[in-house]
Amino acid sequence: LGGEGIAPDYKEALWWLSNGVMLLDPQAFYYLGLIYQQGIGVRPNYKEAYKLFDLSMHLSSFFGDDRNIALVARDSTRESLTPREVADAALASKRLLVALLEHDLQSLDNLLPREALTALRKNN
Repeated sequence: LGGEGIAPDYKEALWWLSNGVMLLDPQAFYYLGLIYQQGIGVRPNYKEAYKLFDLSMHLSSFFGDDRNIALVARDSTRESLTPREVADAALASKRLLVALLEHDLQSLDNLLPREALTALRKNN
């Protein structure tokens, strides 16, 4: 997203994180969730953030700190959602994980955030 002395490039960050998501990298899911939670270069979308944090949590080592960080982020995002939105995001999380594991590209088009798909397509 940016580093010391480096101007943030949100499109580049979105591209790298989206590629990490395709590789099932839990940290990529977490940071992509932060982008959507905080509206960094995109419109805030708490439902997408919840889904991405949930996937990060499930893909992280069971006893690892990353899992706990993703869990806290997911649960804090829940406060901005209705119970129905939480249920929808949890179901979308499960569907996205299955699509990624099965390399189901058609389902990925419907499950990955629109901006993430656009970033992937522009740089491939």
